[in-house]
Amino acid sequence: MPRQTYMVCSLSGAADMFTQSVSCFHIVDTIKVDKLKPEDLKNLKPFTMRVVSGWMRDSEEQPNQIFEAKLILYFQENEPFGIVQFDSFSFVALFHRLLAHEIAFPGFPQLGLMFVECHVRRLGEETWIKGPPYPILIEENQQPQEPTKD
Repeated sequence: MPRQTYMVCSLSGAADMFTQSVSCFHIVDTIKVDKLKPEDLKNLKPFTMRVVSGWMRDSEEQPNQIFEAKLILYFQENEPFGIVQFDSFSFVALFHRLLAHEIAFPGFPQLGLMFVECHVRRLGEETWIKGPPYPILIEENQQPQEPTKD
């Protein structure tokens, strides 16, 4: 079965069309959020990030075997609150890269550790191969303190 070689969450990136290499900029490990009033929600610009997940096939995989993949987003002990489905693919080379260009978050259901996992399976099989979770801390933006007057 294939195995995940890496996963990176970032705010932006670039892909070279000639070399097929990918660069990630502004790696995400913490997201700071503000508490909003209901009237502020209509003008809210969603937080967006991209996810790159590399997978390596093993000696059992043939180039004509088709796989499906998805990203799962969840907080500890909770059901997933987001799923991103990728197009099906096959390993035409030893490595295959999955890229979600822009995942938009209109908000987050809670503060704390959010995890992003990439799952892969052969088309038609029931069992998913799960890559290791990528943790991202969602925390409240601290308001600046007013200077005290002595």
